Amino acid sequence: MLGKWLTMFFVVTMSHISYANVSTENVKSEIKSKIEAGLPACANIKEVPLPKQARSFIKRCGGIITTTVRKKMYNLSSPVVKLNCSDFSGNTFEYTSVLSGTVNALAIKDKQRSGSSLLKEDTSTKLIDINELRGIPLCAPPDDYSYSFSRNVNSGVLYESYLRQNYAVRRGDMVTVLAKVGGIKISTRALAIENGYNGNLCKLRNVGSRKSFSARIVGFNEVEVVR
Repeated sequence: MLGKWLTMFFVVTMSHISYANVSTENVKSEIKSKIEAGLPACANIKEVPLPKQARSFIKRCGGIITTTVRKKMYNLSSPVVKLNCSDFSGNTFEYTSVLSGTVNALAIKDKQRSGSSLLKEDTSTKLIDINELRGIPLCAPPDDYSYSFSRNVNSGVLYESYLRQNYAVRRGDMVTVLAKVGGIKISTRALAIENGYNGNLCKLRNVGSRKSFSARIVGFNEVEVVR
């Protein structure tokens, strides 16, 4: 969940508007759709301004308009928009848009220390102006709350960079191993020989035979044999 915003920039897939239906409103709608596609689900964009120079560029284009939107990771409210007109031999117009809107983000009620676990009772939601964002906010808490704080944080908006995922299985722990044999579910115990996150494969050792095997982590200190 938290690993998808690892690069400073990302580019939304380009779309084409043919000269038959090109208009400033068509282009503006296309840009707004791309901007919204790259924002958190809890963001509500009210206005995507189109500067006079961009409107003039669109009107002068007699061919195909190609639009590209690029956003900075820590400044979601000011995406860079690039217009390209095929009729101008590659001529382009680029500008920085300033969005208006709100974000209903997840927030922390009280100050939290680095290493403390994220708990449901410590969270709430907060409606803020999109221009106040300083990173990628969480819209809702993680499903399993298997996260802790990576730094000391004050109350306020909870950003993805504030959290780190906890190990569901730790090296040296005894874990429950689940398996299905002929339609029958069985369970046993094994020793974890490496750390692992929920959903990942983890290496374990049978304490009786001393043989190693791998299983998928399905919960805290619980794994399932994959066949």
